[in-house]
Amino acid sequence: MNHIADRRSDIYAFFQKNGECQKFFYSPENKEKYVAYYNSMYLLQDSTEGLWQHREKGFSKDPLLAYIEFWGVMQAVIIQQDAIQEIFQILTEKNLTRSRYLFGMNSVIFVISAPGIR
Repeated sequence: MNHIADRRSDIYAFFQKNGECQKFFYSPENKEKYVAYYNSMYLLQDSTEGLWQHREKGFSKDPLLAYIEFWGVMQAVIIQQDAIQEIFQILTEKNLTRSRYLFGMNSVIFVISAPGIR
């Protein structure tokens, strides 16, 4: 899980430091991509932090609460996956296939640091 948080931080830092990236996202024709980028970044951060906190506390000993917690954890993982897919699609203009997903966050870092990107 640290890997996901670290890659999210790398993407965020790159965006904040890169004038071309900001120019692209701040242009009126890319407003929807900018909104999707930031929403996905926040969802990725929030779901990761929630999973970290749950990992520290563990599941409840009460089976009914543990059941609800389990599905909450599963939903947080799905939110992470959706956010990663959205970020990848915004930055690469490609869909994240199953084979690409295995390298999703690393690919995003590679693509945004490649010469000539947007």
